[in-house]
Amino acid sequence: MKATITTGASVLALAIAAPAVAQSISAIDQTGTGNSAAVTQSGSNASDVDQNGTGNSATVSQAGTDAISGIDQTGTANTATTTQTAIDALADVVQNGTDNRSTITQTFDQPASNRFTATVFQRGDDNSSSVTQADFSPGSAGSPDEMLSANVSQTGDGNLSNLTQLNKLATATITQSGNDNIVSALQNGAQLALTVDQTGAGNTSDSWQRGINNRSDVFQAGAGASSVISQNGRSSAIYVDQLFGSDGSNSQVTQTAMPMSVHTRNIARVTQSAAGNGSAITQGGYNGLATVTQSGPGNASAIDQVGTVSLPSGVSNTATVLQSGADNGSQVSQDGAFNTALLEQSGNDNLADVAQTGTGNLSDILQSGSMNTATVTQSSNNNVSNIQQLGTGGTITVTQGF
Repeated sequence: MKATITTGASVLALAIAAPAVAQSISAIDQTGTGNSAAVTQSGSNASDVDQNGTGNSATVSQAGTDAISGIDQTGTANTATTTQTAIDALADVVQNGTDNRSTITQTFDQPASNRFTATVFQRGDDNSSSVTQADFSPGSAGSPDEMLSANVSQTGDGNLSNLTQLNKLATATITQSGNDNIVSALQNGAQLALTVDQTGAGNTSDSWQRGINNRSDVFQAGAGASSVISQNGRSSAIYVDQLFGSDGSNSQVTQTAMPMSVHTRNIARVTQSAAGNGSAITQGGYNGLATVTQSGPGNASAIDQVGTVSLPSGVSNTATVLQSGADNGSQVSQDGAFNTALLEQSGNDNLADVAQTGTGNLSDILQSGSMNTATVTQSSNNNVSNIQQLGTGGTITVTQGF
């Protein structure tokens, strides 16, 4: 199987011209002073290195079949290292600027129908990208281990990206157009999807995904925000939006696994658009939906849900937190099925705490005043609580069930 890349016509021409069992082919074009290129190939490989400037260094080492690598560097002091030990591997590095670094490692341990693709595009200064793709799990004729895809684009300055993909059918797209952002990501499973888009400055995204058919989306447009994602299970999703103005905010989402044969279908959504917010979501079991929207400054929210009923579609437990005031705190804990909690805090310095166990419980809390406290504890089934606090310094406690 042949592959083409976008770094230039020379590599494309090599791929087309090479016969099915071709020897290794390499083309190197260097202009300027102090350039260095070292290419080691075995099998049916093709490599193209184009360097224009001073102090550039490119090292390509390929073994196997149809491993095509292209490196195009323009500027000064660029470094690109590509190591491929794979069948049908593809690597593409484009660096345009100064002091950029890129490392791509692709490997395999069995002659399955593998295709690993990694593309790194760098245009700013002092960016660093590392992509590692490997598959060490046993393959079969009906379910080959294959299709790892990574696309990294760094057009800002001082960004760092470190991505590791294992197993099969995983995709990752990382875009860093802001400055001084950091991405650290691990995918180990099947049909995993990751998207990270950093347009702000000084943001950090740390994601860890396992399981089957899970996805995570992270968008960071503020400054100094952090997102930590840990996800296992099957058919679950996490969406984190740290918008402009979310300076110094942090989000931590953990969705834990059930047996791989069971769809967990947990969904977490976090939106932060003000400074200094903190959100923590933990979901286990099945069919949980947790939504946090923090549009005021200095708010804190914690949600912990465990669903006990597995549904083919739909939602079991639902927790929604809306914080548009300042310096509010909320906590939701739900264990059971078909429980619903809604907390709206539009005032300042309010506290809300909801704990529900059982089935079919409902709790609504609205706090538009200041320095109010509401505590709701509901156990057993089908309890309903509605609280509205408009004044200052009020305290309400509700306990229901048996």
